Amino acid sequence: MNVVKPVPESNFEWVLLAVCIGSIWIGSMAILSWYSGFRSFGRTFTRYPRIRGRKFWLVSLYSGTGPVSILYPFCFSLTIGEEGIYLEPAFFLRPFHHSMRIGWRSVIDCDSSYLATKVRFVELPVSMTILGRAGREIHKELRRYADKN
Repeated sequence: MNVVKPVPESNFEWVLLAVCIGSIWIGSMAILSWYSGFRSFGRTFTRYPRIRGRKFWLVSLYSGTGPVSILYPFCFSLTIGEEGIYLEPAFFLRPFHHSMRIGWRSVIDCDSSYLATKVRFVELPVSMTILGRAGREIHKELRRYADKN
């Protein structure tokens, strides 16, 4: 009679388990970045130089193409400055979600409500909805930029 072992017993089984878990994680991050539009963001927006300004930690956002929208709860830090927005993902999202610098002239429209701000971009069909106080600050800073220019 075969008995199922509750835990791996040899080093090879532990390595095999770690490789399987790592592969599942990498694959799921690739699928998330594709559905949420972060692949398109990475091709369009640069990473450097960083923007100086007010920094918000643990920012939640929705991003997506078409009918599918992915929620990233408390996964980003966001810097809002005079030049634009700098969005930086948490360490566990970094394999396929890169940091990005978004200039104010790349933003077409910004719809703001009490809970969230939806930002649309010139180059992309993908929109991003930023939840909370960081979204409201983006709306204010975009208005300041529009009034200057």
